[in-house]
Amino acid sequence: MKKNDVNRRDFLKTAGMGSLAAIGSGIFPSDVLSAINSMDPLKITKVEAVRFKRGHWTWVRLHTDQGIIGLGETYPLDNAQVGALKDLSRMLIGRDAKNIERIWRDLYGRASYNVTGGTEMRIISAINIAQFDLLGKALGVPIYRLLGGKAREKIKVYNTTSGINKWRNEQDIEKVCKFLYDRGVKAMKIWPYDPTARKNNESYISLAELEKNLDWVKRIRNTLGDEMEICVEFHCHWNLPCALRIAKSLEPYNIMWIEDIMLPDNPKAYSILARETTIPVCVSERLATRFQFRELLESKAVDIVMYDTTWCGGITSAKKISDFADTYYIPTAPHTYGGPILWYSSIHVATALTNLWIMESGYNFYNDLYPNYLKNIHVPIDGFVSPPEGPGLGMEVRPEIYTNGEAIVETVAEI
Repeated sequence: MKKNDVNRRDFLKTAGMGSLAAIGSGIFPSDVLSAINSMDPLKITKVEAVRFKRGHWTWVRLHTDQGIIGLGETYPLDNAQVGALKDLSRMLIGRDAKNIERIWRDLYGRASYNVTGGTEMRIISAINIAQFDLLGKALGVPIYRLLGGKAREKIKVYNTTSGINKWRNEQDIEKVCKFLYDRGVKAMKIWPYDPTARKNNESYISLAELEKNLDWVKRIRNTLGDEMEICVEFHCHWNLPCALRIAKSLEPYNIMWIEDIMLPDNPKAYSILARETTIPVCVSERLATRFQFRELLESKAVDIVMYDTTWCGGITSAKKISDFADTYYIPTAPHTYGGPILWYSSIHVATALTNLWIMESGYNFYNDLYPNYLKNIHVPIDGFVSPPEGPGLGMEVRPEIYTNGEAIVETVAEI
């Protein structure tokens, strides 16, 4: 029997599975520390990049001397991401993958020489997720157990409304909202203002255009009334005067939130918007780490914090951002509109959060795309998704993707 097998057994007996503190927030209870510290090192022996013919994401595979492989993910710029991985992987080879905090800080410090953010932050996110996958597999527990256990049994989701039955929101918004509602999903995200922003160079919106852009909202309300929550996404297209004007026009329709209506790099502008509108302001999957969210929260510029675990710095950062937001009594709403590892890692994080508002989902992803890559898809039921119970991420990857040409594997570093 291997030493780690004994440790895993003892850990499961003594850890008090619902009470494990958050590794991602830097707080290790004594039982978790004891289990981890008594384990043999998970020495990283090989780092691989995996690209896909159809999938718009990049996977990172961390191999260890114990034969355990951890998976992480980011997206969408695979050439840039693989290049960053080649650079940063030199800091991984030979190190103990269990040292999640130390490795994160070392990678973050290295990336800061190139201006913190962008490609390096995305690949740090993927590496971090792979480390959590490794640790969960080594201990035989799902990742959410490493983050403090279950704060909830299931997670409420909303759906971003693209790619459903080839319907187009412009013509079929009634069909889309009714389709989701019949499946128990009672919140949806739309983006009706984008064409106007492009037409007007993101600088002006007239009264007539304000009225025209309310069409989707009105049709959803006429179809389901207040039974369907509406989030409006703006993709950071607008300036402050336009944002104020748009928000005022949306207020009578009980919008759940307005999301990324301006670029997220000016908290003072967002603080004006948050003060002037009754609609909750959501910002932003474009930000990474608790450091970037700090000023936003301190400026009272956000009502709902959104991040993407494959962009924000991984599971470590996602948990820290959430915990920091919670000190302001601000809820979080993870962005998940990417690949299957983003979906699974977000479920694990959301399961452990006491300040979760709601989580994004994509019907076209979990219903149509992810089954090509995974054997087990965690699908929302009646508007809620439950966490995986398998070790690590709990994903069962289809082995044929590595032999049928769909996944292209490149070794970027090896002992």
